[in-house]
Amino acid sequence: MTIITSAVQICSLALGHLKINPIASIDVPESIEASICAKYYDITRQAVLESYNWAFATKRASIAEDSSSPVFGWTNQSASMPSDFLKLVGVYDSYGELIINTDNQYYEFEDGKILTDLSAPYYIKYITDITDVAKFDRLFIMNLSFALAVNMSENLKVSSTSLQVVLQKWQDIWEKNATVINGGQTGVIRVNQSKYINARIV
Repeated sequence: MTIITSAVQICSLALGHLKINPIASIDVPESIEASICAKYYDITRQAVLESYNWAFATKRASIAEDSSSPVFGWTNQSASMPSDFLKLVGVYDSYGELIINTDNQYYEFEDGKILTDLSAPYYIKYITDITDVAKFDRLFIMNLSFALAVNMSENLKVSSTSLQVVLQKWQDIWEKNATVINGGQTGVIRVNQSKYINARIV
């Protein structure tokens, strides 16, 4: 069984879905196919990372309060997110309970900062912009390869019939599994009213 350890292998897997021969490199593209893969790889990787709460790409952080305040609406705002931040999964209280933020009742997320009336520190889970292919799980690799195939298909002049076959396989198998499995991997979310919120909401 082939172990996927590099971006070019993922690109070749994507090309294989489209019945196109593998490539040797995307760092120094030597063909039209390689150039197209190089163009689409990173943006597609980030988009697929943002599409689900992937367990392998989830991190935790404690964010301090920013020295400035929002112009209006909220009294506090967080400092900027970590440099590897891609998507906010949730904000948690000091007890580790998810703050249920229905209708932006407790915070809003704008311009890379949490705007809120709550005080820092702000405990978050987030999806990281992970680039190390060795750390990707297999389900992510398959979804990325199919997404990449779809994104490249027009430039590679793939027929609509062939594209439909690829789309159907992705949606029926890999995309569906990503939703189900990653929902279980990230653990059970505790939805009881936060002690932290109870202490601060009058």
